[in-house]
Amino acid sequence: MADKFDAHPTRSTLTVLFECWKAAEREVVARWRWSSTNADEPFITEQLYGCLNEKLSMATQDGRVERAFAEDFYRQYPNLGHFIANDASHGLFMECRLHNRVEEGKTGGDFGLVISRPAVEFMDLRQTEQGLLCQAKRRQAYGSWGGLSNNQARVLPERVEYLAFILYDLLPGIATGPNPFQWLPCKGHSITEVETWLLTDKFPSTTDSIRTLKSLATGEIGTDDRRTIEQVIRLKARPELSIKIDWPDGQRPQGVHAINAPTQQDVVRLYN
Repeated sequence: MADKFDAHPTRSTLTVLFECWKAAEREVVARWRWSSTNADEPFITEQLYGCLNEKLSMATQDGRVERAFAEDFYRQYPNLGHFIANDASHGLFMECRLHNRVEEGKTGGDFGLVISRPAVEFMDLRQTEQGLLCQAKRRQAYGSWGGLSNNQARVLPERVEYLAFILYDLLPGIATGPNPFQWLPCKGHSITEVETWLLTDKFPSTTDSIRTLKSLATGEIGTDDRRTIEQVIRLKARPELSIKIDWPDGQRPQGVHAINAPTQQDVVRLYN
């Protein structure tokens, strides 16, 4: 998974996001001992959101986001030079929002995860999105992760290509497991298989958040299909954890434009 990500055009920028996510997870775990014994999956997701948004804001304010994007931009357009790369990255920010905090909707997922970022490909800075339908599960006191509701069992089989379970290995009042945040991408598996693994706590494999997010960025899991994102993953009937990497309104470069210089070399400049 990581090897494919090494060639991603915005890998430096996304790495900042991944580092912030991991730091947010550590903070959630540190706060966990003060949580209520009734804390459920939505509570943990909200805690993760709050910590992640803080980390992303700090990364924006201290310039890490701009520096990382300038590195990505320069890598794509080395003839441009560092000055234009820095200019292109000016004002870029990362933020996280949790929309539609409501009860689980009829589509069967606990929340939708959508990452929106600049493409930086083919002389185009258009915004692109990857979406993942996420079903959160917290380990129960007796070790199982719990089964699926009738509604989930009915709806989720047709969503497996862009579905993943996020497993919160957090038990109030006791130490957490070595990997308190684990992911089970469902692509290539049936929901019947997944439910058996949840009930028996015997998984063929799970991944950590960094590997999962890298796989989402490279399209190995999730989807970039706009219709699926809008009609299934991003719904008012379920919470949406939306991560945005963008420029403020009015400051977004629309792309890059190749012109012929007197030396007959290609020169690339930004246009608004």
